[in-house]
Amino acid sequence: MNETKHLRIKLLVGVWTLLLLLASLYAIRLFLLPFILGGLLALLIQPYVDVFEGRYRFSRNSSISLAFGLFLVPLAGLALYVGPQILEELRQLQTNRTQFVTSISERYHQVKKEIRQQTPKLYNAVPWKYVEKEWLRPEKWLAKDKFDSIWSQISHGLEWLFHILILSPMVAFFLLKDGSTLKHWGMHFVPNRYFEMVMEILYGVNRQIVAFVRGQFWDSSINAFLLSVALSIVGLPYAILVGIFAGVANAIPMIGPLIAGSASVLIAILTGSVNPWLVFTIFMVIHIVDITIIYPQSVGHSLRLHEFVVILGVFAGGYIGGIIGMLVAVPMIGIAVRSTETIFRTLRGYRIL
Repeated sequence: MNETKHLRIKLLVGVWTLLLLLASLYAIRLFLLPFILGGLLALLIQPYVDVFEGRYRFSRNSSISLAFGLFLVPLAGLALYVGPQILEELRQLQTNRTQFVTSISERYHQVKKEIRQQTPKLYNAVPWKYVEKEWLRPEKWLAKDKFDSIWSQISHGLEWLFHILILSPMVAFFLLKDGSTLKHWGMHFVPNRYFEMVMEILYGVNRQIVAFVRGQFWDSSINAFLLSVALSIVGLPYAILVGIFAGVANAIPMIGPLIAGSASVLIAILTGSVNPWLVFTIFMVIHIVDITIIYPQSVGHSLRLHEFVVILGVFAGGYIGGIIGMLVAVPMIGIAVRSTETIFRTLRGYRIL
């Protein structure tokens, strides 16, 4: 009877704990993404904190402050230097929206005419009236309410980005400051016979996660720099904006580079300022350099995810968290898979599995 009673109590406590956990996750759903990004930022800065604290004997708080300074101050300086240029490119994009919509309409009718002359069968198979009614009405894209709606969404996105930029460093700071304390507190609940095994698992998982996060950051940064410089040299409008977007999008395997490259070629076609094939060639050359030199050296083959899993992760991340969700989804899946492999390998090494 006592055993049954204890079992019921354990089940009740377990269910109650699970409900509290689910309620907490629901309550912080709006802050979940900043917490994830804060954790990734902490992983990125952690090695430098350890160097300052271990080699140079600084205090924990001083080490964290120095690491944040060395990491964030150059980024802030770069943002102050590039920010005005980005704002100017956004202003030009707003000013030239009428020209772009008109250019798209002209290109569409030109392609339609060429298809009718060269391939009549394909021309008859395309629902031209539907395309023109739903997608090719300049008054629809130039309407004030449509434009205001777009800028309202951009404003909302900037507000969300502001929250992320404020909350994520705060989360990273407290994780770096109290993370070891939380880790030691949690290890008190591990039985002595499993202590060494759990420590080995945590070390292996942390090493893989840190290596991936740091590598992905440098890979995206180098791509953004190379593309911004190359596209500026050839004279592509909005080159810095396109380069930064392409660098960030490069963190989304397969789909990201394709979207960024297509957007750049489209800008070249609409503005007529640069040969689209030259822009396409620049993207291809830098992408080849990335996959053959930059990515293997920075990130390596740490993900090793199937293409179908990557696509599902991108769509799921986009559904949950928009653009930032798409960027975070695939790395999180890769980290989860690699961590599971490390845990499984360690458990087999200790002959538990």
